[in-house]
Amino acid sequence: MDVVLWGACASTLVNMQLLLLRKEKKRRWWTHPMLLRRKGHGHFHVNYEEYRHHPDWFEDEYLMPIPVFDELLSLLSRNLSKQDTNMRKSIGLCERLAVTLQCLATGTSYKRLQNKYEISKKTLAKVIKETCGIIWKVLAPTEMATPNKESWKRISEGFKDNANFPHCLGALDGKHI
Repeated sequence: MDVVLWGACASTLVNMQLLLLRKEKKRRWWTHPMLLRRKGHGHFHVNYEEYRHHPDWFEDEYLMPIPVFDELLSLLSRNLSKQDTNMRKSIGLCERLAVTLQCLATGTSYKRLQNKYEISKKTLAKVIKETCGIIWKVLAPTEMATPNKESWKRISEGFKDNANFPHCLGALDGKHI
């Protein structure tokens, strides 16, 4: 038993020493040179205006018509806007919403979105998380209002009448709740 304990302690000490000795990877760039071309070569900056002239293309890209996109953008604009700094320009409201909708609608990986929009994966993850949080904060009170007692009863009766499932309040991917 003591041998096992000593072995575990020794292993832990060796791992701690390796962590202390490991050097941090030095950055080559603050921002990768390819990502600096975003304003001239990124998918959003090249194609967005063209998509706006072709509503069917726009809807294929963002899975919503232009008026709905514009309304959503106006609802989110106050909370979604970021300020430019001396270090770099912020990602615009429209581009933030577009990349988030593209990710949510298609399930495209961050790597592919990085190559398409020329925004780093780390920044994409942050933008998408922030934008989803703002969408929830702004739209949840109106679009996902908490049901009251009467609406719960109406939902339950609907499941009972239509699907013959009494005492059911919802279904998620075919699972009854």
